Amino acid sequence: MGERGSSSADDLKPASDRLPWIRASELTFSYSGNLIFDRLSFCVTSPLVALQGPSGSGKTTLLKLIHDDLEPQAGSVSLDGRTAILILQDDSLLPWLTGAENIAISKSFDPRRIHDPSIMASSEGFLSKRAYQMSFGQRRFIEIVRALGSESEVLLLDEPLNFLDADRRSTIIRELLWQSSHRRVMMSTHYIEDFDGAPVGRVQLVGSAPFRELEIV
Repeated sequence: MGERGSSSADDLKPASDRLPWIRASELTFSYSGNLIFDRLSFCVTSPLVALQGPSGSGKTTLLKLIHDDLEPQAGSVSLDGRTAILILQDDSLLPWLTGAENIAISKSFDPRRIHDPSIMASSEGFLSKRAYQMSFGQRRFIEIVRALGSESEVLLLDEPLNFLDADRRSTIIRELLWQSSHRRVMMSTHYIEDFDGAPVGRVQLVGSAPFRELEIV
């Protein structure tokens, strides 16, 4: 988990306007000499957007670049000054802490920022467990809960629905749709069909690496 920046606002800002909130210009990045993005430029305006592409295509790398965890070799990508939290697929919970203690690590966490009360209710069964005692799906759920209750203006989520059972997956989808009315969300996901026609923008990596363009729907 990573959180960038800080915010003094008590409430999340509305995300109703459609001005670009991600801007990339001539973005170039390589791993160990392997070029992943080559002069890639794009803007994202949809408050809730799904980043799509085959496994290993660079979706996680792009999320890290957007969050400023990685530095491009050339060009730039920005969130126009918005604060952001990044949840990767790696398990970031501290194994010796309970679920509640892991959530409390986020000093800005406030359960009142989570619209659906069933989210906190469904996590109660393992909030008292230490992380190493939980299933991977339970740990994943705790990480997503922690992000949803943060004060960050942007959620960057790498496959947030993986390892969740169908009920929890549906609950998180409903919450993400609601949260996108108050802040911006970009997620990589293979569960786009589960959004059932909801207004989710699509950002599709086109072709194969090195990527020079995105298809934005």
